[in-house]
Amino acid sequence: MLVLQNHQIALSSELKDLGEVTVSNYEGKEDVISKFDFTFDFQEDDATLSASIEYNTDIYTKTMAEQMLMHLKQIINTILDNPEEVVSRLNYLKPDEKISITEELNDTKINYPEPKTVIDLFEEQVLRTPLNNALVFEEKKITYQALNQKVNSFARHIQTVGKINKGDYVGVMVDRSEFSVIAMIGIMKLGAVYVPIDKKLPENRIVHMLSACSAKAVITDFDYQLPIEQKQSKEFVIIEKVTFIEDENNDNLNVSILGSSSSYIIYTSGSTGQPKGVEQTHIMLYNLINWEINGLKMTPAQKHLQFSSFSFDSSLNDVFFELATGGEIYLLNETLRKDFMSLKNYLIDEKIETVSMPYAALKVMFSEIGINEFDGHFINEIISTGEQLYVTGGLRAFLQKYPHVKLLNLYGPSETHVVTGSSFCFAYGDIPFKTSIGKPVYNTQIYILDKHMQVVPMETEGEIYIGGLNLAIGYNGRQDLTDEKFIDNPFIPAEIIYRSGDIGKWLSNGNIEYVRRKDNQLKVNGYRIELEEIEIALQNHDLIKEAVVLAKENKEGEKVLVAYIVGDESLGSGILRSYLQSNLPTYMIPSYFMQLTQMPLTPNGKVDKNGLLLFQQTEIATGVEYFAPGNETEKQLHTIWKELLELKKISTIDNFFDLGGNSLSATRMLSRIRKEFSVNISILELFNNPTITYLSKEIIRRQWATGQMNSSEEETISLTI
Repeated sequence: MLVLQNHQIALSSELKDLGEVTVSNYEGKEDVISKFDFTFDFQEDDATLSASIEYNTDIYTKTMAEQMLMHLKQIINTILDNPEEVVSRLNYLKPDEKISITEELNDTKINYPEPKTVIDLFEEQVLRTPLNNALVFEEKKITYQALNQKVNSFARHIQTVGKINKGDYVGVMVDRSEFSVIAMIGIMKLGAVYVPIDKKLPENRIVHMLSACSAKAVITDFDYQLPIEQKQSKEFVIIEKVTFIEDENNDNLNVSILGSSSSYIIYTSGSTGQPKGVEQTHIMLYNLINWEINGLKMTPAQKHLQFSSFSFDSSLNDVFFELATGGEIYLLNETLRKDFMSLKNYLIDEKIETVSMPYAALKVMFSEIGINEFDGHFINEIISTGEQLYVTGGLRAFLQKYPHVKLLNLYGPSETHVVTGSSFCFAYGDIPFKTSIGKPVYNTQIYILDKHMQVVPMETEGEIYIGGLNLAIGYNGRQDLTDEKFIDNPFIPAEIIYRSGDIGKWLSNGNIEYVRRKDNQLKVNGYRIELEEIEIALQNHDLIKEAVVLAKENKEGEKVLVAYIVGDESLGSGILRSYLQSNLPTYMIPSYFMQLTQMPLTPNGKVDKNGLLLFQQTEIATGVEYFAPGNETEKQLHTIWKELLELKKISTIDNFFDLGGNSLSATRMLSRIRKEFSVNISILELFNNPTITYLSKEIIRRQWATGQMNSSEEETISLTI
């Protein structure tokens, strides 16, 4: 609210002299209740213009209010000094304030006396602790010396078989095992570029990734057939895991690798309909690991749980931090990654000390497993990655019960990997429910700017721009997109900054708060998704005229994808899911599909996305015959599924995952089964038989076996199975 009072009432001589009565101007008294969130009140006298402010103390602090007055004064002076200046370029920050924000908060300079990479850090650790365990996978335990020898031998193998040399791009498509780490390090030791690819992706997506980066070879552990694009290249080779036999030639390769050289490519969702490959450097990893050791002071030499997919850049951070500090990497197999109850037992049995997981997985594990069930654990550090960290529910209860456990929040897009971090621990004070993303890592600059590239004040929202050593080279094969996102740094000549699309603000304590995205990119269960890529895939279907994909929150406060389509013919969700599975990763398949006769429009003719979100959830038919629940067990399961999936009509033979379920909602469902039926169903069983009919029979069978059911219940159930 802005108020201008430009009238003054002068007291007449008659009013001033009323005998014994004295009349004077009423000065008023200080308001104690703010009528609006923030009010500028200007008063004009004969020669001056004065101003006062009134603000809601629930929203603004006195410091923020005083800052606004200071900025008002600064912008008035700037206008008077430069009356011809364009409004968008007017600077309302005082010179010392701008220096504080752009330079002092970014005082992160650290010099490295000699050029090194994470490969050097690993090889130095091998010399320090050659016989200590470095890597554990299932029953296999590999020492530092043995791991280094296997890596060296593998590097020479692909150099011989695939003619792989420095700068070549090498795809890796293998199941999670110790070989995943051997392949990663071996490729990078050669100075080649590591390109992890999830073998479960649709074939055309795999073909695009290998073709886009001009991969010279792909490492596989299955019978991968050459696509046409690679068949036309005589140089492209498939190197099967089974052909690797460790030999005696296992000394270090001693390949000279520059910090600016490419180290790996991570593919992320792309708004053009195809994934884009972010190409990173060696110096980024080296700089990050040094900051984690000396800046963030992560605990070294830990038993470290490696959870994230190898197609996530956080997997490289997990591996190289521990291998640089003498720790043990405990690499989970796929079953343990999906079965949180078994994972909890694994954490306790293996005495895991550092747990590194995407926030979405952390939230589910600690909310669905009772805190007392973690008794006997050895965890002293939890690392959250992937999306905004909220310390609530079971995670908060766990940290309060074990106040010595340190919680680390790491932030950064793939284009920069980790660029800020923060640390929390109840032993040293309260932990906020919404955590900040912390302060910049070594040799990193964070700028928060408005849409005109002007620096915004403290506590003011703006777009996050990132500069420094952690910047990626760019998007492999996409110079146009690289030029759009990686732009000249307006504060440091001859340097580049990355336009992140994240909205954030500097807090008064020098930390940064993440607020939201400014575009259609979002994180769902830790996965980065461009909604346009899903929309393009749907619109390529012959029977779909229009498609809009939006994210909405479910009852658990988690984002789920909803696809709204318009077409001439009725389409079942089963058909749509099957179609998308041939084009997109599983995590990009919408949980719900809604078919409309037409899209709602705004007055200016654009799709009314807010209007779409108001539609009642009415999932289109799955194409599966409807069977109502029969016995009491099926009815209870039916209720659980309806609540978790937020659907009204579910057949007992519907596939849980075809209805929009995923590994996280599956974990919740199995947790409810344990609580309501006192029966343990493994995640693997659910993936193999994801129907109410199967689960009901299995629950009844196990309850009979343990004597939980009486004869009358047996008689009722025998009629329905």
